[in-house]
Formats: sequence, C-alpha cells, structure tokens
Amino acid sequence: MKGIGKSEKSNVLANIVMITSAANKSISDNSPSLYVPALIEQLGDNCDKVFRSNLLPLPSQFDYESEQYERFLAERGNVLSNFIESELVS
Repeated sequence: MKGIGKSEKSNVLANIVMITSAANKSISDNSPSLYVPALIEQLGDNCDKVFRSNLLPLPSQFDYESEQYERFLAERGNVLSNFIESELVS
C-alpha cells in the first residue's frame, strides 16, 4: 500500500489478512483494484467461500475493482464486527 499512497492506513486491522510471503511479494505495491479481480477470477466458484473464511466482503456483494479503499475498510469493519458479535452471542 505504501506504493499507492496509503501507508498511514495500510496497517489497520481491517486491512490485515493472513497470506503467504510469496503471495505478499507477488502483490507487492500493486493496487487491490488490480490484484483482487485477478484473484477472484482464479478462485472461480469458490471465491465467496474463500473470502468469507477470511472475513472479507464477498465479491458477489462488493466491487473490488471500482470501490475506494476507505469503503473497503468500512465494509471489512462491518464484516469483522458482525463476526465478533455473532461469536459473543453464541
């Protein structure tokens, strides 16, 4: 994210996902609007399942290619808080 001018917000909780070092290097400083659509295509029918398991907004409900980073953070925050709330209630 530093390469696209968002370094001050790149390490917030809503932007952290566990990925391999190789995956991190492959996306490097590229914009998510470039690498996420490619990932979505690669995952195919499993896409929503993989994103759900990582507590990410579902590609079927969130346009990763055109949405702004701040909107992603807000949506991811909603997904995270909904998950935490459901875990506390159950």
